[in-house]
Amino acid sequence: MVYPPPGVPMQPYAAYPAQPYYATPGAFIPAMPPAAPPAAPNRRAGEKYDLVFKFGGGMSYGPALKPAHLHALGSHLEVNPLLAPVTDADATTRKHIIWNMLFVSSDARLSTDGPNRSWSTGRDEPVTFPRVTLLRLISTTFPWSIDVHAHNPESGVSCGDVIDALSAFLQQHSPRADYEAVTGEYRRALKDAYHHNRSRAHGVPGGRLGEGMRRVDWLRDAVIFGGIRVNDTMVFERSDGAPMPGVLEVICKEQADLLHADDEEMRGRAGRTRSNSRIRSQYSSRHASRSRPVTPM
Repeated sequence: MVYPPPGVPMQPYAAYPAQPYYATPGAFIPAMPPAAPPAAPNRRAGEKYDLVFKFGGGMSYGPALKPAHLHALGSHLEVNPLLAPVTDADATTRKHIIWNMLFVSSDARLSTDGPNRSWSTGRDEPVTFPRVTLLRLISTTFPWSIDVHAHNPESGVSCGDVIDALSAFLQQHSPRADYEAVTGEYRRALKDAYHHNRSRAHGVPGGRLGEGMRRVDWLRDAVIFGGIRVNDTMVFERSDGAPMPGVLEVICKEQADLLHADDEEMRGRAGRTRSNSRIRSQYSSRHASRSRPVTPM
């Protein structure tokens, strides 16, 4: 490039020699067409957008936390709507699990499915947000706590993990020491439930439960799965004020509370009541015996 001698001003750049627009100078140039609207987000029908990310299946939606991490981070758990308790207002509109806990987990079904179809859709969804590797379940209906481990620690405890763990625990024989620790009306209620669950009545397993009291007999009339929820007050009382992250309450309902259910099994016991149905346990068992199960006479 050749520069001018000192003292001679620089010349400005010349204009671009070509016509910048392919149009007659001074003619009207149409405006650019408006941009197309953004595409609608990919979401599941009937659910809010954030729920897709909070409770989406797989391992690409955030890490699964250990209980100690929940406490350190001060995280507050949210329960997947699939397992959250339903109210009378949304029982017919919100998808939820219908399950008589006297039977194994394969008897659970979605409220949107027919009575003969076992639950499959949503089994692998995380049960909480944030995801956790371990949950503990407690209830006012039975005295024990149930630990639920994630079958895949990277994706966290799933809805299926909760139902399967609860079912497996309730089908176990209950320790003799627990039965012998209760007296009076409570013991009579357990005895009545034991014999009823092994009878030919509707909505009970009958003889397949076999001899020996099982933990499922402790449910008495509250045999319907009513969901799980956060209950900080109950956890505080059970732990004497000590922090217990990752603990949720299991809601157990009587058959009569689910008159909206359309399957024959639930309708069979809807009108049945017993005097012990009003009993609710505040008993807490801390030392389980390994002795043989008791058979009420």
